[in-house]
Amino acid sequence: MSLVYLAGAIDYAKEDERNGWRGITKSLLEQKQISSFDPSLAFDFHNTGDLSLVGALRTINNTAMMNSNYVIVYLPKSVSSVGTVSELLELAKFNNSSNKYYASNSVPKVYVVVPDVSDIRQVSAYLLTAIDTTMKLRIGSGALKLAIKEIIDDHQVYLEKSKPEIDYVWQ
Repeated sequence: MSLVYLAGAIDYAKEDERNGWRGITKSLLEQKQISSFDPSLAFDFHNTGDLSLVGALRTINNTAMMNSNYVIVYLPKSVSSVGTVSELLELAKFNNSSNKYYASNSVPKVYVVVPDVSDIRQVSAYLLTAIDTTMKLRIGSGALKLAIKEIIDDHQVYLEKSKPEIDYVWQ
């Protein structure tokens, strides 16, 4: 079973900016029996005003992210985000270390999706420096669907490789 962490704007995003892409992604992944972790579902502390929950939520989300098989970092240029960039930096740090704090022995495959630009020169230099060489940058209007397709294809390869070999003994 594979798990995809859905990193993207939450705090400063409008409802459709926060959940629109996540809904599409979850639906496509579920069709292929791939699970997803949506950190926006836990981020309703805005309504309570209790900021003491931020640290706990960040710990939960980082643990889920680092133990995922895949991470989609959805960063439209038109939507402000602080936490998502922070998650991207955490992933880069994790990818470049032998971090023993997480249960997973492998590093998640990271897809950075910037859907509202069509030229790499439109991606901010700050964002480009945060993306390490193990991450895949996808830009343009079809970037999210391309990342999802690549995850589904990779998951299928994993399933094929993990099928047990069965020897039949006929008597």
